[in-house]
Amino acid sequence: MRKFLKNYWLIISLAFTASLLAGIFFIQGKQETKPDEKLLSIPSPKLPEYQVRVPLNYNDLSENFPEISRSELVYKVEKPSFSDQEAIKIAKNLGFEGQPEFKNFENKIYYDWADSQKNLSINLTEGQFNFNKNLNLNNNPSVSLPEISQINSIIESVLQEKELLVNKEINLLIKDKSYLKSFGLEYGVTNNPEEAFAIEVKLQYELKNIRFLENDITILIGDKNEILKLEYRSIFKNLQVLEAYPLKNKQEIIEGLNSLNSINYFKIINDYELTAEPQRISKIDFNKIELVYVKTETPQSYLQPIFFISGQAVLNDGRTAEVGLYLPAIKDEYLLK
Repeated sequence: MRKFLKNYWLIISLAFTASLLAGIFFIQGKQETKPDEKLLSIPSPKLPEYQVRVPLNYNDLSENFPEISRSELVYKVEKPSFSDQEAIKIAKNLGFEGQPEFKNFENKIYYDWADSQKNLSINLTEGQFNFNKNLNLNNNPSVSLPEISQINSIIESVLQEKELLVNKEINLLIKDKSYLKSFGLEYGVTNNPEEAFAIEVKLQYELKNIRFLENDITILIGDKNEILKLEYRSIFKNLQVLEAYPLKNKQEIIEGLNSLNSINYFKIINDYELTAEPQRISKIDFNKIELVYVKTETPQSYLQPIFFISGQAVLNDGRTAEVGLYLPAIKDEYLLK
């Protein structure tokens, strides 16, 4: 009888302990899934969409899903623009003096400078400018161009010297670089450095190892590191850290993708930019996911990470296209619809 009572109370004690531990784990689990009330809800990013009528295939992505970070910083930003003083300083650093020509086109303010050798147009409203030197393509003299391997440091040095690194928090990534040769009144790419009069470089912005998807700077470097052309597009002003926000996990990403019937990026391979309708796609396979920043068509007050899911599509005529879609990376409970 004593042995029975001893075992009885032992069983009761173990059952009580198990129930207590289960309750603790349940409470902790509920606390982990509860949204952090200290985090400010932010607007969901407004992204372009192309509706498609074919299923989006994520099988390869699901089977080879990479490790995703649990949280990333969100930034408070102001829409890009240039003040009068900033525009005049840019012009001076590019060799222009005097007052600009003023233009107001589609509610955008432009300052233009021009002389016999070069021209500059600054879009103050959107924080963009285009600079061009007049190229004598009929005469292709021997020039001293830098080695391709030296381009990174040379571009950074040139931009710093002319104080053109407007977003100083940002790193520049070189996405593409090529030698240019003149063909009569036109110019194009050559693989022979001896024939080249310039090097064209396309750069992307990067913030803390996350790249911006677009090429926002194009620069032509000529003889003795001279800037022949510079297309600059600012992406924001006054970057301020807001907070680290939790990101969607694999299950939430796959669930979000399965609810979509649209893509956000479409480019036919080995062809011009978007020349065919996405409705002509017969098959889409996605196989890669990457955390990026995207410059939205409508400027927003917050810079937040986006999942860029990319792959290939087959068109009805047999051509292939690069396709991609954007999925907000922040967990849905922190996004205002």
